[in-house]
Amino acid sequence: MSEEKKRQERVEKLGNAFVTRKIERDIHKSLDQVRATRLNAREPSNVVIWGETGVGKSFIIEQYLAKRRNITEEHGSLRQDLIAIELEGATSPVLIAAELARQLQLPDLPKGRTNSDAGPITQAVKHQMLMQGVEMVIIDEFHHIAPNEGAGTAGRVARWVKSLSKKKERSRETPFGVREANIPIVMVGTEKVHDLVLKDAELLSITPYFFEIGRYTHDTPAEQQRWQMLLTELDDRLPFDEFSCLGEPELAFKIHQVTYGFLRQLGQLVTEAGRLAIERGLPRITEAELYDSVETQRVLLQAGRLSGSASAAQRKAIPNPFDGGTLDAMRLRGVLEDAMML
Repeated sequence: MSEEKKRQERVEKLGNAFVTRKIERDIHKSLDQVRATRLNAREPSNVVIWGETGVGKSFIIEQYLAKRRNITEEHGSLRQDLIAIELEGATSPVLIAAELARQLQLPDLPKGRTNSDAGPITQAVKHQMLMQGVEMVIIDEFHHIAPNEGAGTAGRVARWVKSLSKKKERSRETPFGVREANIPIVMVGTEKVHDLVLKDAELLSITPYFFEIGRYTHDTPAEQQRWQMLLTELDDRLPFDEFSCLGEPELAFKIHQVTYGFLRQLGQLVTEAGRLAIERGLPRITEAELYDSVETQRVLLQAGRLSGSASAAQRKAIPNPFDGGTLDAMRLRGVLEDAMML
């Protein structure tokens, strides 16, 4: 295999280097439990996963889908146990139902009495979910459905979620509907999602699971140790011959200064630093690569900390505490150059 090919493979592995956290395991276990018990319950058990932008909510969902989602086709009919969509920008129940219909491959969408009437299309979506064996619907960036905090908005959204998750098709044979119609909704987003569910007593009564995902803080010795352990575990998963010592207290503190404990920013910082180290033929990441990673991604790293709920401390300009020409980096390059001459 050529050196260029080896470098490309190592760069690809950088993007797959991740650390499984306890909160991720807890959420995955609860989602499994909700799906496994939905036919034994009179009503669905919805789930809220909330936290600031950049704490890793979407990543947790992506990992769950990769491990658990099954899509098959039987005799020309689509079967799928999980449906997941990600909202973009301000949206509404009608538009979300239309996206669900697209994933269910519904050819014709019924129209409501008004443009905002989501009833008919939601009913068609629910029927098709039953036909395809859908066990759970995951809606990421759910806060986009509630652009304001008004009680009217909360009530409208709550009614639609209840309709999608618990409304049953009734007939003479099944006057109380079938338990398969209990399809839990997982609502993922910022604190707005948490607040929206709390505003509606009936929706809250069928939403027993709340998971808050926070950033890694670095104030107490226990928090610092937790952060260092995360970096050490991440270091172990990087495609290098030597450890980069990311979890060492001094370097871990500098990394926290830049990322503020957000996993998205951590991934951006380390992935670019790793790419530079591979490009430079180094056996590990040094502070020089971390320095250059900050300089080339400063706007991107800062943008990730400017969410609507960001604190004043988060909004401060990102520092670059790394040494751009460290003795460690220069010494390492010197050793490599000497080795190549032998």
